[in-house]
Amino acid sequence: MEEIVLKINGMKCSGCSQRLENALKNTDGIESALVDLETREAKIKYNQKEISYENLCEIVADIGFEVERWRKFY
Repeated sequence: MEEIVLKINGMKCSGCSQRLENALKNTDGIESALVDLETREAKIKYNQKEISYENLCEIVADIGFEVERWRKFY
């Protein structure tokens, strides 16, 4: 498992962050996801063999937001 934090642009309310968190949690290959509206960050634990960073960015974009930057944890 790999852990990554994505800085998200475009979230304006708790409904926005909850919608993104639910989309991430319901995606195969993602073990856990926590989206924080205040910090505009999504902390995601995922299996890099099943889902890629690009796929994570696509999920964010499909919900209507964009990834500003990211950092990985090893």
